[in-house]
Amino acid sequence: CDDRWTGYNDRSVNVRLELYDGRRWTAVPSEEEYTAEEHCVLGLFNSSNMWYNAARNITISGIDLSQYTAARVGVNLHVGSNLQVDGYLLENMATFLDPVKETPIAYYTVAATARAGGTISGVPEDQVEEGTSVTLIAQADDDHVFSGWYENNALVSSQEQYTFQVTGDVNLEARFLEKDTTIFTVSAVVAEGGQVTGTGMVEEGAQVTLTASPDEGYIFAGWYKGEEQVSKDTAYTFTVTEDIRLTARFTKKTYTVSASANEGGHITGVPDGQVEHGTSVTFTAVADDGYTFDGWYNAENKVSENAVYTFTVTGETILGARFVPKPEDDGHKKEPDAPGPAETDKDSDKAALRVRINGSWYGAYIDDYKGKEAVWVPVYVDISKLKSGEENYFHFSSNVINHGNFTDSSIDLYSTFAAENLNSFLTQHQYCDEGWIGYSDRNINVRLELYDGQKWVTAAPKETTYYDEHTVLGQFANDGNWYNAGRNLILGDLSGYSDARVMVQVHVGTHLDVAASYNEEEFATFLEIPPYGNNPATGEDLSLTVVALLAVVGSFVLAVITMLPARRRSKTQG
Repeated sequence: CDDRWTGYNDRSVNVRLELYDGRRWTAVPSEEEYTAEEHCVLGLFNSSNMWYNAARNITISGIDLSQYTAARVGVNLHVGSNLQVDGYLLENMATFLDPVKETPIAYYTVAATARAGGTISGVPEDQVEEGTSVTLIAQADDDHVFSGWYENNALVSSQEQYTFQVTGDVNLEARFLEKDTTIFTVSAVVAEGGQVTGTGMVEEGAQVTLTASPDEGYIFAGWYKGEEQVSKDTAYTFTVTEDIRLTARFTKKTYTVSASANEGGHITGVPDGQVEHGTSVTFTAVADDGYTFDGWYNAENKVSENAVYTFTVTGETILGARFVPKPEDDGHKKEPDAPGPAETDKDSDKAALRVRINGSWYGAYIDDYKGKEAVWVPVYVDISKLKSGEENYFHFSSNVINHGNFTDSSIDLYSTFAAENLNSFLTQHQYCDEGWIGYSDRNINVRLELYDGQKWVTAAPKETTYYDEHTVLGQFANDGNWYNAGRNLILGDLSGYSDARVMVQVHVGTHLDVAASYNEEEFATFLEIPPYGNNPATGEDLSLTVVALLAVVGSFVLAVITMLPARRRSKTQG
C-alpha cells in the first residue's frame, strides 16, 4: 500500500484523537508533530474485496478520561472527485454516530483603570473565556485609602481584592481618596423593581449623582430618606455632608385589560379596573346554544383556541371572543373519537359492509373476513339500479363501531391512486380520513362486475396501478353518525348482463362491534348469492370450477352411454 509502508512502525499518519469536555475538543496527544506529506491509499481495489487499511498506535497517559463525554478521531486526508462504492451496506460497514453538538465558547474583555492615589493588578492582557474567574487587586498609596471598585458609576465591591466570574465585557475603575480628608458613605436600598448606581465612599463636599433605573414593567416612584421623599427625579444630584442612606422606590405599571364577545356567547373573568404588570388573568368564553367557540382574537390575530384562556399581563390588552353557529347535522360525526380497542365482539356475526347504488343500499356480511388486509369483498346488487351511458353514484359504509384508522375494530377501504379515467373519489365529510373532501381525482379500490351468463366481467374501472391509502367506514362511539365514502362511475351498454356485484377491497379488524340499534331491514338489502357467485370466504371464482365439473361429468356419461349394448342404449335413449 504505496509500496513503502510495510514494516514501518515509526511513521506517522495525520490522525489525532480528540476528546470533548462539554465545551471544547482537545487533541490527544496535544504535542503531535506531523511529517511532510506522505500518503497511503485507503479503500477497496478493483472490487477484489481486499481492503487497504492503515494503522496508528497512540498511547494515552496522564489523562483522566472520566472528565470527557465524547471522543472522535480527526483524520487528515485527500479525497478524489469520483468516489465509487461497491457492495456497501450501512449496518455492515460501520457504526455511524450522530455528531456531538458543540457548545459555543464566548470570550470577553476585562478592562480596569485606577484613579489617582493607587495602583491595580490582575487585569488579563487578552480576552478571557466565559466563566473564567478573575481576581483584581487594588493597592492604595501611603497617603490614600481605597474607596471601591466601580462599573458604570455603580459600586460593585468595597474590597481591595475583587474576585468575580466573567459573563460579559467588564470595564472597572478603582477609586482612592486622600487620608486627611473627611470621608462619608453614600448608600442606597432598592426594595423591588430596579437598580441604583452612584453609591460609594466620597470626600466631604463632593457632589454625588444617584441614578435609578426601573426594571421592565416598573416605574420610578422617588428617592426617600426614611419616609420623606427627597426627589422624584431618576437622577438625583446632591452635596455630601454626612453619611447618607437613601431608598429608591419603584412601583409596578398598571394596564387596562378588556374583552368583548360577538353574537353567540358571553365571557367571564374580565377585570373591573387596572391590572398590575405580571398579573395572571383568566378569561372564560361560554357559547350559547347553537353556537361554538372559535377563539380569542387580538384584532385579526387568533391568540388562543381554548375557551379558558390564561395569560400574563405585560401591556394594554384588548381581546375579542368569537363564536360561530354550529354546522347543521349532516349525518356525519364532527369530532372523531380517539382510537381505542373494541369493547366487545359479541355481535361480529352481524358486521356488514354496505354499498349504495344511486340511492339504494345493498349489504354483505363480513364476519368471514376478520383480520384480513386488502381483501376483496363482493356485495351483490340489483342490476336494474345501474344506468347505461351516464354517471352512477356509489357510496360505501359499515355498521361497525370503529375506533380509529385500521385498528383491530375498524373497517377500512383500501383507497388508491390510479391512472386518469372517468372515475372519481368523493367523501361526505372532512373527518373521513381528514382531508379527502374535494378530491375529484382520487380512486378507492372498488370495481363493478357484471355477469354475462358465463363469467363475471369487470365493467369499471380498469385500474392497474394502486397507491395505498385508506379511509375508515362505519360508526364512531355508537353515536348514530355514519362515515361514507363515494365513487362515481360512468358505465356503457349494460345489455346482455343478468347480475351485478360491487367488489370492495378493505382492511378488516379482528373485533367487529356492531351498534345495538342495528336492524338488517333498515340497514341494507342482502341479496342471495347467485349459484355461480364467488365463495365469500376465499374470493375464488366458482364459475370456471362448475363448468369444468360439468364437462367432466358430461364426458363420463357419454362414455358410459357409448359402452352400452345397442338395444340397451336405445332403450336408455328412449
